[in-house]
Amino acid sequence: MTNQKKLDNLIWVWDIQDFQTLGTDVLVYNPGDKYWDVAALDVYDDKSGYSEEKYKIMTGAANGKPFAIGECQKLPTPEKLLEQRGWTFFMGWSELEFKENSNEQIKALHNSQNVVTLDKMPGWK
Repeated sequence: MTNQKKLDNLIWVWDIQDFQTLGTDVLVYNPGDKYWDVAALDVYDDKSGYSEEKYKIMTGAANGKPFAIGECQKLPTPEKLLEQRGWTFFMGWSELEFKENSNEQIKALHNSQNVVTLDKMPGWK
């Protein structure tokens, strides 16, 4: 993208899934800080959800860079995002978002004071 298409305004995201081996996966599969701008975690293990352990692992893996919730089926709650303030964005996975979360949960999250949506970002419409 940068060499052939000459694009220079890209944000590269290194994304990893929340397997039980996450603690070592962030070391083994990290391509190196110079190759990504944002680290993201796909959260599909609903048994452990948005655990403090995962949050700490991603905080360390990000090494001072932004980190996010990449793909997820069960959305974080506004309360969880207040506890774990480092997440820069979250992204529900298509039909799974609507299968695993009620309309009330989705609305509560997007309308919470600690979540910024497009309508709250002047100049981005």
